[in-house]
Amino acid sequence: MRHLACLCGNRDEVVVEYEQNFTEDLLTPGVFTARGAHDHDKDHWHYRIVRCRRCGQLFSTPIMDPDRIASLYRDSPQDYTEEGVNIVRSYLRPLRKWLPLLPRRDSVVEIGCGHGAILGALRDLGFSQVTGVEPSEDAVRRAGDDVRPYIRNELFDAARFPASSADLVCAFQVLDHFAEPQNVLDGIGTMLKPGGLCYVIIHDERALHVKVLGERSPIIDVSHIYYFNRTTLRRIFERAGFDVLECMNIWNAYTLRTWFRMLPVPGKNWVMQLLERTSAGSLTLSLPAGNIGLIARKRMEQ
Repeated sequence: MRHLACLCGNRDEVVVEYEQNFTEDLLTPGVFTARGAHDHDKDHWHYRIVRCRRCGQLFSTPIMDPDRIASLYRDSPQDYTEEGVNIVRSYLRPLRKWLPLLPRRDSVVEIGCGHGAILGALRDLGFSQVTGVEPSEDAVRRAGDDVRPYIRNELFDAARFPASSADLVCAFQVLDHFAEPQNVLDGIGTMLKPGGLCYVIIHDERALHVKVLGERSPIIDVSHIYYFNRTTLRRIFERAGFDVLECMNIWNAYTLRTWFRMLPVPGKNWVMQLLERTSAGSLTLSLPAGNIGLIARKRMEQ
């Protein structure tokens, strides 16, 4: 197990929020699948989670060996094609008003691109070169023939991209999966051209459902290492030299089937059976589900 420090450098002045509730032998690749495809009532494991007394950052420590984590992501099933259209619509809507800031739309990189649905949509927005990075072999296999050639089946490493080569970098629901998120943002800053944009979406650890459900909240999960709120998310971007343009709530659009599947409540099986058997399950509902979007710009002088 690897012990982590807070992103502010503090190691010792922490308050324990939750104790670890699993042994490593219980974890399977299925636990590391995308939340939309994972039944939260099963295998709900998490690390010891602490809050920094100095800056308020919430994070997991200790965590598993990085090589073990990488192998779990590589083998994890990622079947969330049912919600592909809804995810694209929800995630890209806030980005559209900022795209005119880009002098050109030559290159976009999406970190954790899954089966590439958003990559295709970004190409439709005028980007001539799209690149995805996705560790799950299953997700890449499920990608359409039109985007699969542009997906790198690997863990993200900014050093594998030329400096000042990207106009836009997107990372949707992945920043909290990194053991060194500050280094990831520093690397993204190097990848971006001066004036380039970085757009992330992340779970809000101060969302209402987290306050109500506590340890049973869907975001309290072994795949998440550093947890963010508006303050801590803005802080690491500013520390990496970005100018934050907007921080907003994301309205997620999912079918009723998916909303109920993600609810960590007892006695929901009869509702799920009803939704699976009727057309009601296919109805789409848009809600602010506790996700934060942040759009930041690399400074022109960098």
